[in-house]
Amino acid sequence: MGLSPYINAVIIIQLLAVVIPQLEALKKE
Repeated sequence: MGLSPYINAVIIIQLLAVVIPQLEALKKE
């Protein structure tokens, strides 16, 4: 149970790392 918050944080960070560049690309267009 103790590792769940850490694992969730890692997953969220990885998702943001993928989504943010895509959002920036859309803004440029």
